[in-house]
Amino acid sequence: MHNGRIAVLLPSRFRPAGLRRAAESWRAHSVESDIVFGFQEDDPDLAENVAIAGGYPHHLFENIGLAAKANALCEAMPGYAGYMILNDDQIIHTPGWDRVLLDAIDEFERDRGHRLVIPHWRDGIHDERLPQGFVTAELLAITQSYLPRGYMRHLFTDNYFKFIGETCGMLRYVPEVFIEHLHFVNGKAKPDANYAETQNSVAYRRDEAQFRRWMNEGALPMMAAIFAEIRLRLQARAP
Repeated sequence: MHNGRIAVLLPSRFRPAGLRRAAESWRAHSVESDIVFGFQEDDPDLAENVAIAGGYPHHLFENIGLAAKANALCEAMPGYAGYMILNDDQIIHTPGWDRVLLDAIDEFERDRGHRLVIPHWRDGIHDERLPQGFVTAELLAITQSYLPRGYMRHLFTDNYFKFIGETCGMLRYVPEVFIEHLHFVNGKAKPDANYAETQNSVAYRRDEAQFRRWMNEGALPMMAAIFAEIRLRLQARAP
């Protein structure tokens, strides 16, 4: 059972201004979600980051990469209806966005007979073309982690959600929700140390290779498990 709320995972490193902006947008527009922060131990702005988090829980990490941090933060928030990353270069614009996503999950269940769904939203870059990463409790019970363990470090995580969502018919686009991605590729952010580390050609080739390795090693067992669960749900629903 879950608590009917969304757990928001907000990892941040070396961007206190972006962290404050993202956190304030969550506080201003959320009604049915809770938040957990993840900071890097060697961040020179760590004290400021902790102050921005306020009384909300936060966890400290070494430089283990976005995927590993997201998995750890997800584990730290058990019992939620869904899990999503809010990065420090994103802003939530839609009041009650979390209730809208929860309603979309409920609607998907009425339509399809199960809650194995990946709702996604407008981000101002890819919009309906690429999901940003949402895991329902029911899907998490199958995948056992927010992202595959031991594969991608930062990039190609969206491609993972797109692949399993399209392959298993689990995508549900929710354009009413706008969570803007302020990235240098759309001219809404300046290149910084974070982008330099995670968006360079070496990092791209590394994570692309890791995504392809997951496709070869992990995709088929995961797809089989998802389809088996969908079949069970539909059989239980049949008259």
